[in-house]
Amino acid sequence: MDGTVEPETRIFPDLEAAAGALAADLAEGLRVAVAARGRARLVIPGGSTPEKLFRELSGRYRGEIPWGRVELFWCDERAVPPDSPQSNFGLAARSLLPLPGLGPDQLHRMRGEAEPLEAEARRYEQELVGALSWPSEQGYLAPFDQTVLGVGPDGHTASLFPGSPRLHELGRRVVVERHPGQPPHLPRLSLTLPALNGSRELSFLVGGSEKAPVLRRILGGVTVEETPPAGLVHGLEATRWYLDEAAAAHLPTPR
Repeated sequence: MDGTVEPETRIFPDLEAAAGALAADLAEGLRVAVAARGRARLVIPGGSTPEKLFRELSGRYRGEIPWGRVELFWCDERAVPPDSPQSNFGLAARSLLPLPGLGPDQLHRMRGEAEPLEAEARRYEQELVGALSWPSEQGYLAPFDQTVLGVGPDGHTASLFPGSPRLHELGRRVVVERHPGQPPHLPRLSLTLPALNGSRELSFLVGGSEKAPVLRRILGGVTVEETPPAGLVHGLEATRWYLDEAAAAHLPTPR
């Protein structure tokens, strides 16, 4: 498994406990980033798994994170309007937002309803360049401070699926995936591997027995012909996996 640092795996009795631990670590990481650099950049996932995490952040940690200094980004989005039940932004709007001090200009939303999606991918990439250029006169992109991702049963993460040509994209930060390998079979926008790998700390939140076989391929030390997409993503300083017992069932037992 590629990576600049050895990944850390933590196993919890259930997804709620895993989400609670991740929320605590995120709160601390965001506070550290704000203290060190004046602001923090957080990438959040879609799908159904992060709902428990979002409710922790908007509940228990609502007043413990300096949200006025945090910028939110999305790792991917489906080609639906923001009020759709299948919208990743919509999930965040229902279970995470609003947050004290977090204004509209700090929400970097992928516009899944935009047409054509290719133009939206280019627009979002330019928004990333503007938000991440630090200091702006130097013309380079600062890393995200924290990125949270999920994993599908096939090993996809964000909207980067096994066998997709988008996995080989090196020059772009945002791409369109029109043929996702898992339902819902809707066109999607997604950050690329180079964009996702530009994060200081990266965390995966994974639950459910249907994820156990692919996690064995990623974390179990087995030799596989093709690394699942989630196994190609890592943080620059830390990579952490927060798993429930069902998802971790096929991993080797520590001796």
